[in-house]
Amino acid sequence: MSTKIRQPKAKFGELAMKAGVITLEQLNAALQKQLADGPWRALGDVLIEMGCCTRADIDMILEVQSRLQSPEGYDAATECEANGREFLA
Repeated sequence: MSTKIRQPKAKFGELAMKAGVITLEQLNAALQKQLADGPWRALGDVLIEMGCCTRADIDMILEVQSRLQSPEGYDAATECEANGREFLA
C-alpha cells in the first residue's frame, strides 16, 4: 500500500500518533506541559521527558516531517516500517 503524501505543514504530534509512537492522551498531556513550561520547548523534548518516547523516535518523526514537506512527497510508511513502526494513514 502506497502512502505517498505531501503535506506543507505536517504537525509533529499528529505524525507521532500516526507512527504509533504516542497516543492522543500522551499528546494532549505533552501539549499542556509544553504550554505550562513555555512554548519555546520542543514538543519532542517534552515527550522524552515524560517517558513517552525515545530520542530515536523523535529523530524518525522529524525525518518523516521533513520529507513530507519536500516537493516530491514521501512514502511515510516506508520510514516508519524501517524503524519498527506502522504508519496509520
